[in-house]
This record gives sequence, structure tokens and C-alpha cells, in this order.
Amino acid sequence: MFLISCNSSQKRTPIVYKESKREYGGKVKRIIEYSCSGYMNSSNVIIKNNCEVSSISDFDKYENTIKCLSWNTSKYPDEPDFSSICKINDLGLVTERRVMKKVSSYGWKEEKDMFTYNGAGFRTECVYFSDGKLASRDETVYDEYNCPVKNIYYDQNNKVSQYYVYEFDNKNREIVSLTYNAKDQLQKKKITKYDNNERAICFTYDEKGKLLEKEDENDAIKDNKVDKLYSTELPDKGYTNIEYYLSKKVKTWQYKNQYNNDVYQTFDENGRAVEIKIYSNKEWQDTYAWRYREDGAILEKSESTSRILGKSYHKTTTYYKVDFNGNWIEEFTSDSEDRFLGLHIREIEYY
Repeated sequence: MFLISCNSSQKRTPIVYKESKREYGGKVKRIIEYSCSGYMNSSNVIIKNNCEVSSISDFDKYENTIKCLSWNTSKYPDEPDFSSICKINDLGLVTERRVMKKVSSYGWKEEKDMFTYNGAGFRTECVYFSDGKLASRDETVYDEYNCPVKNIYYDQNNKVSQYYVYEFDNKNREIVSLTYNAKDQLQKKKITKYDNNERAICFTYDEKGKLLEKEDENDAIKDNKVDKLYSTELPDKGYTNIEYYLSKKVKTWQYKNQYNNDVYQTFDENGRAVEIKIYSNKEWQDTYAWRYREDGAILEKSESTSRILGKSYHKTTTYYKVDFNGNWIEEFTSDSEDRFLGLHIREIEYY
């Protein structure tokens, strides 16, 4: 076995660990969600009743979920159907997660995950247990630039089942990937090259050096082999019929999804998706739409379709009431006949 380190022929910047941020604003301490029954009267006023706790989530000062409880078949405050409890270290990183799931009226499944990290905050080991027994384990080795140069995977007997060795260029991009089995035998070799547009061209070979596959991002874009139905990223050259605002930000684009349907997507001047329309053989299939408050908080989303049997048009709309931080505190859904479909309420406590 051997390690391939990142190429250090040029001065490089180490990778920095970045924490993921939640979707809502403010430092949230607790969220209690309620599921309510109800109906709409003749004036389309929501009449709500029988609100029951459906979930409770607690967060720490680092915005990690430290405890999550939910009730599906059982009712609060009885024992929840699902619970997840996490331990956090002084750096705000999850070191242990314990999950209990109700899998039947009499049975439970317990899962426990344990994690360790290097000084830069990157995960170096994950150990997974199922019902008290080791299920699997994996280790990651990093170089001085925090490039993951080796991944080792272990089975339930804590024996190596497979491992990968990687090489990176001076921009911390993966350029070589080697796959080995438990007997240190090379199984696959993947070489990645980048063009002037930073797009990857990947060549995969078997253990004898025979080319198995070539993946070219340029070809994928050229053939519209993309599926970004809910993407809010700015488009690249593979998209067609692109319109721009005066600010040079994208207003609309067109592309093909994985089902070869024509997709037309519209953005507001802040880059948020406001509408997606999908056509199949020039016939309308679906429309997704979003409406936001000035600060970006979601106020409304809807889905219209022609694909429900016996109907040429059907629409469901979800309306949101938001608080001062832009987090929704009421979520109400109705259909195109103004029938009540569901109501959820959230109580949010902030630090």
C-alpha cells in the first residue's frame, strides 16, 4: 500500500473546514412543530383544531441539532416514534449520534454513530453501530493541505473491505483515484483532467489498464444531460434561450431534464427561483412556483400538474406565515378546489 500526497510544486492554500448553515435566520434554540386538523369555511377562512405536537428539535449555540423527537403513530407526550440525540465537542462538531426508530408496534431499531476529527475540523473516523453491534467503520487520512488522500472502509468484523487512494493538484482538485480491495489489489483507476473552463474530463480504467468509461462535463452540457429541476445556481453555456436582467443577472433559461422534457426556469433579480415550467413534446406537464418576502423569506409555493388521472389541471398551494427572522411559523396547504389539505404550526424559541 502507498499514499499519494497533493502536488506541492506550486504554493497552495490548505482547504478550510466550513460549517453548514441552516435555512432559517436567528440563533434558534428550539422548534416545536404541531400538526393540526381543520377545514375552510365559505369565506376561505382557515378553521384549525386538534393541534398535536408532531416534533420537537433542540439546537446548541453552534446551530447543531442536539435533540430531535417526532411522533407519527404515537402521540405526545408518549414515547416518540423517532429520537435522535447528539453529543457535541468544544469546537461544535458532532462526536456521537444515537437514533431510536420504531419499526413496528413492538420493535425498535437503535443506531449509533461515533465521529472523530483532525485539528482542522475534518472528519477522520466514523464508526457505525446497529442494535449495539458494529456495522461498519471508515477512516480518512489527510495531508498537510487537508486533502483526503486515503479512505479506508471496514466491515462488521472490523476488517478492511476496500480502500481508496487519491492525488490532488495544486488547486486541491482530485486528479487520480485508485480503488483497492481487501487484498491490496488494484481494482480501478480514475484519472481526472480539467480544461480551461475548469470542467472535468474523467477516464476510468480497470485493473489491467483497459478504459472502462470516459465522462466529459462538456459533453454532458452539450447534450443537456442535466437534471437541475430545483436548482437556483446560475446557468453555464449548456443552457439555451437565456434572458438577463439589466443587472446582468439571469432572468430565464431553458434546458432538458433527465426525462428529455423541456424545462423553463425563471429567477427574480436576487437569483431565487420563482417559476419552473415543464413540457413533454410541447405539451404542458407541471409548473412549480415560489413567492418570497422582500428579505427572502418564503411566503408561498405551489405545484400545478396535468398528470393526475381524469383531470386536465390540478394545483396544490402552500402558504406561509413567517416571524421577524423570516422563519415560517404557520404552513397551510389547499388544493385547486380550495379544499383543506394540511396545517402545520411551529413555535420557535431563540437564544
